[in-house]
Amino acid sequence: MGAYRRFDSTASTGGSAATVDVTLQLSNVDLLTSKPLNPMWLIRAVYVKCTRGGGGTPPTHYEVLIGETSGWTTDAQDQRYDNVETAHTDLVTDVLDGVPIKTDANGRVYVRFTGTDSSRSATGTGHSFEYTIDLESVPGS
Repeated sequence: MGAYRRFDSTASTGGSAATVDVTLQLSNVDLLTSKPLNPMWLIRAVYVKCTRGGGGTPPTHYEVLIGETSGWTTDAQDQRYDNVETAHTDLVTDVLDGVPIKTDANGRVYVRFTGTDSSRSATGTGHSFEYTIDLESVPGS
């Protein structure tokens, strides 16, 4: 078994956005090669609670996405997790067998939280997302 990392925090979209991106720093970088020491991880659990903001049309749902590169495109190859919209009053409580994810060159992965309407379009502003994300390193990667 590899080492576990838990990220437990709150992210807010601010007053003028429906989406917020969060960077998770996972592994240190080898000083000789500039490559991450543990580039492969497994997503083990994702827990999220959404609090709707007051600006714009309030979202009916929210989405949690995890990707391998900064600013990835939704549903692209480097997106590794998508909770497929959850009603804003419900919690995301996904315990996973281990979804593989590779860090970028700096040892980071990226999380995107979005308040959405029924057609998956971003809506509303000022949302808050309380999250816990558990990751496990893949030994020898």
